[in-house]
Amino acid sequence: ANINFSLTGGWDSRVVLSYLLPDYRERLKLYSFGAPNSGDVIVPQLIAQKENLAYRPFMLDQEYLDKSFRKAAVNTIMLSGGTRNYKRAHYLYAIAELGQTSSTFISGIYGDEVLKIGRPGGGEVLSSNTKELIETDFELGQISKKIRESRINEIIGTDMKSPTDELNERLAVIRDIYKRFDSISQKFYAFRFEINLRKYFGFEVNSYNDFADSFSPFIDYNFLKRYAQTIYFGARYSYNTSSMSHKSKATNLYADLILANYSRLADYPSTRGYSMRDVKTIPGKAKIIVKRMMGNKETLNGFNTESTDKIFVEMAGLNENYKYLQKNPGGRSQLKIKPENMISLSYWQREIEKKYAR
Repeated sequence: ANINFSLTGGWDSRVVLSYLLPDYRERLKLYSFGAPNSGDVIVPQLIAQKENLAYRPFMLDQEYLDKSFRKAAVNTIMLSGGTRNYKRAHYLYAIAELGQTSSTFISGIYGDEVLKIGRPGGGEVLSSNTKELIETDFELGQISKKIRESRINEIIGTDMKSPTDELNERLAVIRDIYKRFDSISQKFYAFRFEINLRKYFGFEVNSYNDFADSFSPFIDYNFLKRYAQTIYFGARYSYNTSSMSHKSKATNLYADLILANYSRLADYPSTRGYSMRDVKTIPGKAKIIVKRMMGNKETLNGFNTESTDKIFVEMAGLNENYKYLQKNPGGRSQLKIKPENMISLSYWQREIEKKYAR
């Protein structure tokens, strides 16, 4: 049977592909999605062409926005219980299409969250609020204060006392369980693997399962168990570490795995601006240092999501909610609330109330 494989312009999926080649070459059906001329289309297209692999690009262009985005956005929100916002609709859009030809998906999902060493930054996968909670060793008073100052009650139209009390009770249970760990670093990784990974990617993968079975080796229990026994496991290092040597250790791990499994994959470019082969040469290392010092200069909207706010809020009839979020950035910034997350959750809440309210 064919296997749909998500190949991006990054390194995680490249590592997985190196394990699949050459034994599964004939069964692999590569795909990626991105705006025209984005790295997540150009790089996989190049690799597929050079390695003679089947590949299908999903162009997130104006035609996609006009014809497919709205349905994919609604499915993304409803199938994830309101936890995934409309800006991530392209994931489900591609999988719904590909699920018609194969029931199996493999991706490199969560790879960079597992393999990198160093103090994490709050982002899409790990909320900045959660990161701060762990760093304060679950200081619940600070969270309650932020909820009050955020004026989130005005956004969702409800009194926040009962939800805040309930949240504090649940967090207190987690705080007490995590007292068994000796350091913030250990607590952080335990939280990531026991709760954050399961909740965030659990909802994501489960929404895919309406169309096909989705699998990533990076969230496989046996892999995580073995990885935790190596020198690369992040919990072995100080939570605040950000040294170049530790970053280099993680980067070299990627390159070593590729070179050991299927070395040609190390020669292709990536969205980082350098290849895996560059990690192993003096000129390449100089190139990497310059790239990192300059930062990411690419301004391309890689998934063409800039106009999706207007499209979705107008379709959903949530213009006033969105305007409120835009007019009150100071309040929502206390909890670092992304408008697309609140709008998506509001949409889910409204649709569930329509269906089940008595």
